[in-house]
Formats: sequence, C-alpha cells, structure tokens
Amino acid sequence: NPCIGLVTLNRPEVLNAISTQMGRDWLDLFNGLAADPGDVRCVVLTGDEDGRAFSAGAFLKDPNTHTLGSVEDFVKNRLGKRRQYVFELFNNFPKPIVGAVNGYAIGIGCIITFCCDMLVASENAEWRLTQTSLGILPAYGGAARMSRIVGRGNAMKLAMGFPLKADEAYRIGLAQWLVPHAELMEK
Repeated sequence: NPCIGLVTLNRPEVLNAISTQMGRDWLDLFNGLAADPGDVRCVVLTGDEDGRAFSAGAFLKDPNTHTLGSVEDFVKNRLGKRRQYVFELFNNFPKPIVGAVNGYAIGIGCIITFCCDMLVASENAEWRLTQTSLGILPAYGGAARMSRIVGRGNAMKLAMGFPLKADEAYRIGLAQWLVPHAELMEK
C-alpha cells in the first residue's frame, strides 16, 4: 500500500532551529528513504504542531555553527562530496518532497523550502533570508535557488532581508497552495 512519509522538525523550544546533528540525521533518514523501494511514495516535510516556525534556521547557539571550524570541516570533509549536502540530497531525492510551511521559515530553514518540489503554505507562513543581518550571504545558493522559482527581483528582495508573507509567496508562485493554518496538514 503506497503511503506518505511525514518528517516533522520537532524542536519547538528553539523554533525548530537546525543543528549540525540534525543535518547528519536528515542525511541518514533521506538516504534511507531514497534507497527504500517500499511503500513511501512521497515525503511531507513540516514544522512541529505548535506552528510558530517551520524552522528558524541555523541553531546559532551551537558552537559549531558559523565558525571558522565549521567552515574548515566543510572544506576538508564535505567539499566535493555533494551527496553529503542536505540540499543536494533534497534536490536529487527520487520521490516528491512537499513542504508544509506552518510558520517562520528563516535562513537555512527558508532555503530548505526552495528544495521542496511543492509547497503548501499556512496563512501563518513567512519566509526570511536573514543572513544579510549577520553580514553573510545566503548559503547553499539560497537566492539563486529562489530566483529559478520566482524570478530575480523577488529573490533579490528576499535576499536583501525583506520578509515574504504567505499570501505573497502564493501570489508569486513559491507556494502552490495557501490554506488556513488548521487545514495545512489535511491539504
């Protein structure tokens, strides 16, 4: 019997901020789902039931986030090994990934939504690329990924730090559906 896999970001105490360990866990989980010819035919990726955030982005309290050491690890151990990037894994995932964006999608959490095949946006959803406030560029091609979906101007506006509300995300084609928050998972 075909079924839908549900992957829920469930760290509500930090608005589902993404830690280094979460990235490793996703690699294992999604590589397993990709290799499994079983019943899972697509995956829905969403935030916790609280609905305040799909993901607040990188977990900045993690001492391995945005440091010289994390960059060194990336260059030494992962550069050139594209299958080890969560974003590349999502892009090349052999089954559809539907993002159910239930709240804030910030920074890396925002970019993850650009890797989904389709998006369902709760009326509470809001996208933000806040890297410019940290003095860095959106990683993993964030603005470039978005520009392929909604055009250069809309992508640049978001990359410059302007928020994107759910109704606007739907209007410009980032989200394919816009629903009341209570109907998100049903859709």
